[in-house]
Amino acid sequence: MQQALEETLAWHEPFIWALRDPSQARETVEAAKRDVQNWKESN
Repeated sequence: MQQALEETLAWHEPFIWALRDPSQARETVEAAKRDVQNWKESN
């Protein structure tokens, strides 16, 4: 599970760093958290 979480976060990292606007970055982080939560619930 740890590896899958790290892979999910690594996949989102370029998007997080690419966004300079803090409000957009927060939205991207929230989307990443939702994806992780969805992954947890489906496994």
